[in-house]
Amino acid sequence: MKPTYDTKAFFEKCMYYWNRGHTNKTAIAEKAIQDLGVDMTIESGRRSFSKYLQRNSLQKENPALHEEVSKVGISPSDVKQAWYKGKHWSIQFRPDSNTGPSFEDMLKDHIESVKKHTFSYDIVRNKESHGD
Repeated sequence: MKPTYDTKAFFEKCMYYWNRGHTNKTAIAEKAIQDLGVDMTIESGRRSFSKYLQRNSLQKENPALHEEVSKVGISPSDVKQAWYKGKHWSIQFRPDSNTGPSFEDMLKDHIESVKKHTFSYDIVRNKESHGD
């Protein structure tokens, strides 16, 4: 399904915050969604922005791999493992960069979100017992 928003504007807005030192991808996506009035969930925005960062990371770290997968129609963010075919060996390996957020990224996002959350609880009042 095609997005119903301007993806270029969304990623530019996300990168605006990223390049100014913000590292919480969830908060960045939330702010970009609010700024642009985009109709999408925060989780969907975070996932899209994370994949965008991965694609750009692969392009910078492995330009030849990025060019090859793009040429044959494979999304760079879908590359999870690769093969090296040499004269004597064919070697399967996984690239260093992880796809998706790491546990530490998700934990950091969660902790920052919880710190900003205002908890409100209803007061529970017990009926007085009369010793009956």
